[in-house]
This record gives sequence, structure tokens and C-alpha cells, in this order.
Amino acid sequence: MPDWRGEIQRRLAGTRLRPEREAEIIDEVAQHLDDRYRELIDRGATSGEAAARAWEELDADGVLGREIARAEPAPKPLPPPGTPARGSSLASLSQDIRYAVRRLVAQPAFALTAIVTLALSIGPATAVMGVADQLFFRPLPGVTAPDRLFNVHFGRKAPGGGLYVNFVSYDNVDAMIAGAPAIAGMAGSQGASAGLSVVGSDTRRENGEAVRFNYFDVLGVPMAAGRTFTAGEDASPGGVASVLLGEGLSRELFGGAKAALGKTVLLNSEPFTVVGVVSRDFDGARSTPSRFWITGRANHRLTHTPPYCSRSTARIGQ
Repeated sequence: MPDWRGEIQRRLAGTRLRPEREAEIIDEVAQHLDDRYRELIDRGATSGEAAARAWEELDADGVLGREIARAEPAPKPLPPPGTPARGSSLASLSQDIRYAVRRLVAQPAFALTAIVTLALSIGPATAVMGVADQLFFRPLPGVTAPDRLFNVHFGRKAPGGGLYVNFVSYDNVDAMIAGAPAIAGMAGSQGASAGLSVVGSDTRRENGEAVRFNYFDVLGVPMAAGRTFTAGEDASPGGVASVLLGEGLSRELFGGAKAALGKTVLLNSEPFTVVGVVSRDFDGARSTPSRFWITGRANHRLTHTPPYCSRSTARIGQ
């Protein structure tokens, strides 16, 4: 298997992303390349041809650019000079600003001191509040008691700096649960992109997740219809071909959540039975929204690799 991560990290050099965000992008893009590489190998391409084709399509589709743009949203442009303010309060504010500018221009030394002081004060405060907003004020939507959830990241420093994400097995997760009595539950996930279709429809690429069977119970995500996965569906090699759909996808494919139950969808031409539909408020815990979920062991049917977790979420307390 090609080492995608080193090249992705090289391409991200100079973007000044936060280390944890850079690690997420590397994880998502590497999963995308892995899926496409295996698909090309299955179609008869050599390893070198499949790797080159996967990179070419990555650049052509702009996947890496979209991930970076999602991490660094472009600022909204300021209105052009002279744009009239709307409303009496805004008009008054505009007059105050013009008066303040004239005063500052008349006293350039004072103006420079004031601007430098504000810059030194606002910059760190904005950075701190940005971090606080991500950590404390923006809980994962669609979950129950988000204050009792936390992400567990597995990583190591890359030789040239940055961070490599390490994958852990199901046995590793079980060992961590057994060694930490305060953890009520822990569930892992990994990206699972696939070509999805139903009988009579065209195949389309959808992003999803391959998760440990208790994923939705740990996060406390409600079902719009049906049920979550059982332990038995994620026990034997290859698991059971069960799938959960997002509520939006169930509506697009079958007209609604209840109508989707028991239906068959094809993931990379493999038939999976819909056993549940996830509430529309939840679209996964990854940077890329998820539209379907399968178990980690069932993911072997799509990728022919053993189950692993690139990210784990734990719940504290009972």
C-alpha cells in the first residue's frame, strides 16, 4: 500500500493549519486515496498505475483544496468605501467612525500607539476565544450529554514535524475500556467512502463511516427509525452486511425513514440491508459529513482490510 500520508503532509506544508486539523485532513484524504487505489486494483490496474491515477484524480477533483478551504474559511469582503449605512443606529455609528478617523489622522503618533495596542490585545484574545469556541461552545450536534464526551486521538510525531495519525485495533479499544473504570463506553470510527446505489439508480460516491457496534450508544444519537448495530453484527470476520442511513439519504433513496427499513443498498456493488435511519441532526463526528454507517468488520467487504479506529470517542460516567 502506498504511503499517502507523507506526501499529503508535504502538500500541506505552509498552510499553517492547527496540528489536530492537519491530522484530520491527512486522515480524510488518505482514506479517500486508499478507497480509490483499492478500487483501481480490483479493476486490474498495477500498483503503480493505481497510485498515479488516485493522485491525478485527487488533484482533478480538488479534494485536498476543499478540505483546506473547510478548515480555513475565507473572510467575508468588507463593503466598499462610501456604502451608506442602513438604519438610524448604523448611520450614527458611521458618523462616529468618521469623526474618530479624522481625530486619529490629526494626531498620528497617538493613532499609531492606539493601533499597536489594540493589535497586541485583540490578536491573542481572538485566538483564545477561537479555541474556546471549538472546545467548549460548539458541542457535536445530535448527541446526548455532549459535556460527558471527549475524543481520543492516537498519533505520533512525524520525522519532519507535524503529526501522523496512528490507527488502533478493536482489541486496543477494549483494553483501554478495561483499564479506565471512569469510561462508561468507548467507540471508534474510520472513514468509509463508497459507490452507493439502489436497484434502478445510478451509482454515486457517498461519504460514510465504519464504526464499532456501540458507536451510536456511546454518543447517544437517536434513531429516526429502526435500530442501531448489535454486537453480533460486528463480531465475526466480515461482520454482517447491515447499514444505517442518514435521514436525508433515506428520503432521497426511498422517500422516508420508515420506508427505508429492510431495503437493500449497494455499497461498491456489495448488498447491504438497511436496519436503521439516523436522526437528521447527526451527520458524523468527522470533518466530512457522513451519509451512511456500517460496522468496522463489515467494512472488510468493501476494502478487504481488518477493522481499525482512526478516531475514538469516549463517554465519562454512567
